[in-house]
Amino acid sequence: MMACSSAAQRPAVYVASDVLPVVSDRDKTWTQPRTPLELNGGQASNCSSYARLRTSGVRDEGHNMLVKSEYQICDVLAQLDKSVKLEALPATNYGAELASRLDLRTFRSSLRPRMDEDDDTLSSVFGGEVRVEPYAAVVENDDRHFSLTVVVVGDLDQSGGTDWLVWVSDEILTGTLRSFQTLLIKDVPPEGLLRAESL
Repeated sequence: MMACSSAAQRPAVYVASDVLPVVSDRDKTWTQPRTPLELNGGQASNCSSYARLRTSGVRDEGHNMLVKSEYQICDVLAQLDKSVKLEALPATNYGAELASRLDLRTFRSSLRPRMDEDDDTLSSVFGGEVRVEPYAAVVENDDRHFSLTVVVVGDLDQSGGTDWLVWVSDEILTGTLRSFQTLLIKDVPPEGLLRAESL
C-alpha cells in the first residue's frame, strides 16, 4: 500500500501542449510506422525499433538526418516513466533561459565555428537576432534556421532536481546541413550555464 501511495505522490511531468496528446497515447505512438531511418546497426521504422538501434548512431546522410526529426518524439517517450502523471507545460520564460544560459559547447551543432570563450550561448553569439518565445529560442535569417525548444520539464530521473528535454533544429538554408536532436539538461540549477547531453 505504501508503494502505491508514494507513486501517486510523484510530481507531475510537464509536456508541451502540442506534444502532450502524442505522448499520452504512448502505445500507439511507440508502434506507429514512420519513414525508415538508417542507423549504423540497421533500419528503424517506428519508435520501438529506433530505441533498440539508437545507440549504434544515425547514419550521417542528408535525407537521413531530415528523417531524424520524425524520431525526436521517440527520444521523449524513452525518457518518460509510464506511470508518471503528465500535464500541459505552463507558459513561462524557458525561451529566455535557453537563449542566455544553454552552453552551446556541450552538444554538436553548426554553431561551433562561431563560438569562443565569451560566445557560448545563443544570445552571446547572435545578440538581437535571437527571437525569444515562451518555450523556444530561435535564430532565423537567410542563411540558417536554428531553434531550441523545451518540450518536457520534470524530475525524469527521480533525482530530486528538475530536468528539461529540448528539441534542437539546426538547418543551414544555403547548404545541405539538416540536423535534429533531443537534448537532456539534468537538474537545472537556478542560475549559471546549463549543460546538455544529446540523447
